[in-house]
Amino acid sequence: TNNSLGSGTPATTPNNFIEQRHKTALAMAVSPTNPNKVYISTSPYAQYDNDVNDIYVNGTPNLLRTTTGGTPFTSIKGSLPDRFVMDIAVSRNNDDSVYVVLGGFGTSHVYLTPDGGATWLSRGAGLPDVPFNAILIDPVNQGTIYAGSDFGVYVSPDRGITWYDYNTGFYDATLVMDLQIDANNKLIAATHGKGVFRSDLFTHSTLPVTLREFTGVALQGQNQLQWLVEQEQDFSRYELERSEDGSAFSRIYTAMAQGRSSYSYIDTKPLFEGYYRLKMIDIDGASRYSSIVFIRQLQARSNFSVLGNPFSNTLVVKFRIPRDGRIALQLYDMSGALVRREELSATGGAGIYTIYGFDRLNAGSYVLKINYGTENHSIKVQKK
Repeated sequence: TNNSLGSGTPATTPNNFIEQRHKTALAMAVSPTNPNKVYISTSPYAQYDNDVNDIYVNGTPNLLRTTTGGTPFTSIKGSLPDRFVMDIAVSRNNDDSVYVVLGGFGTSHVYLTPDGGATWLSRGAGLPDVPFNAILIDPVNQGTIYAGSDFGVYVSPDRGITWYDYNTGFYDATLVMDLQIDANNKLIAATHGKGVFRSDLFTHSTLPVTLREFTGVALQGQNQLQWLVEQEQDFSRYELERSEDGSAFSRIYTAMAQGRSSYSYIDTKPLFEGYYRLKMIDIDGASRYSSIVFIRQLQARSNFSVLGNPFSNTLVVKFRIPRDGRIALQLYDMSGALVRREELSATGGAGIYTIYGFDRLNAGSYVLKINYGTENHSIKVQKK
């Protein structure tokens, strides 16, 4: 509902409704391409105003849609059973293609409309007759659908025609409430009372190639990536992508399909810590990602720099070291006199260390000397 709020006062009586007063919203999904197209499901039950003991009952559960971003909402329930619509997923390719999952028992629990609610197709064959609470379309492989239920997660590689149990790693009868895909292309399942679980995405191939293995190893000053495939037929190419943080990836290499079973690439300018993934692309543009491979250059030299040079009251040192170790920082003036000394025990990887208390230090040039293991570094700095 839309409530009008007065300044400093409680909400006034609602005057615009999704469906009608005392029908509460359950789930909502917004079109990925049109923010004004919104799908909302409602419940016929609502708590009595100012009364904790009674409830309103208004008709049956409903599913509605708006194309204006607000009222009016139009019912698109059509032939759906009288069950709560617990979750809604809208396709990125066609925002009239929508999946819903239903709670309750005694009906199919997954439905698809290809035309914005004009018709509904059951896509629940082969699933258990238990409440389903979450539905998710793979953002990369739109034909892959995940559904979360009172008995865990199920996955379909063919838009709901065939379903597979996807519950490895769960406790028995794990009730899944929500499903999301994170920035690392991992499936996240939020459960009722049993925590949050993370899994690789389903890898059943709908492309004319099967990825058997994708691996990487750190060599001296370079990284070697290799992937093994089979059943490669009428396939386009492989794109190797790299990231510094495991989130933002960019392409570094393209290998055209050559009918081989093994491909490899050597990254001659590796990052100290690099994340790699493989994008497999069909001749029709369909694509799928591999899992992510992480490689650290263990034999790499350390790197040190000063952030904000000239500095004022604080000296901020940024470092990246290949392994855990002690770092000694010594600040000298230009006559060679020691001004300040600091030591820290640092964990391998990237970090920042701040030295405070330079407000009374005279302006001028200084040299910061850094010792890490057998390495010695010098950085000229300027005090403002």
